[in-house]
Formats: sequence, C-alpha cells, structure tokens
Amino acid sequence: MVDESLAATDRAPASARDALRRRSWERLDADVFEHLVLVVSELVTNSVLHAGLADGQAIRLRVVQGADRVRVEVEDDGLGFRFRPLADGCESRGLLIVAGLSERWGLESCEPTRVWAELREPAPPARAGHLHVVPTPAD
Repeated sequence: MVDESLAATDRAPASARDALRRRSWERLDADVFEHLVLVVSELVTNSVLHAGLADGQAIRLRVVQGADRVRVEVEDDGLGFRFRPLADGCESRGLLIVAGLSERWGLESCEPTRVWAELREPAPPARAGHLHVVPTPAD
C-alpha cells in the first residue's frame, strides 16, 4: 500500500512515481506496474494543473493492491472537477490515457475531490497439463 501526502508543486508527479518505486509490488506484472506509474503520474499532474491548490496544500495518493487489481486514488481540496482546455487551445489527454490503461475509473467531485482508477492484473497464463496416451490394443 502507498499512502502519501504530496506537496502541490510541479515536483508532485515525480514524487508520486518515486513512492511507487520504493514499494515492493509482489505479484504485479511488469506491464501493469508501468501502466500504474503512468496512471498515477497523470492523475497527480491533473491535481497540480487543475485543482487550483495554494502553496502548502497537499495532494493525497493512495494505491492499494488487491487480489486481482490495483486501485489508485488521488485526492485534493481544490476547485473540484471541471473540464478545461489547456491554455494553447489543445484539450488535455491525461484522462484519456487513464481511461485507456485502466479497467475502470471515476471521480467523486465532493470535498475533497477524488479521482480513482483500477488496473486489473492479467490472469495467470494457462498451464500445460500432462496428457497420458494409452495405446488401444491392436485388432
């Protein structure tokens, strides 16, 4: 489990990635871990860019590994969720990335605002069984 309070600065996404890498993720597929890192980075970045947090306010990161999935929660006391285009007129792609890498995701836009995502671990590979062939008697 990761439960971190991150300062709402441009360093927060890197601090979140560091927190993930410091923990041992038993049973977690390498590809799922890389997706987890990217999802966490995108969600924390969204808090930094869009929550309107003041200096000294924090972003809370929680990551919990369950039996077959990993759940990420990023929480802040900011302005709530409102879609806003970036200053250069391009739309943000962070939540599209989160949606593409997660089995499911959502947000709770109350105080605090919480955005969550769940990544499913791949099923274990099928194991080859042993086939014992018994010859039939010749006619």
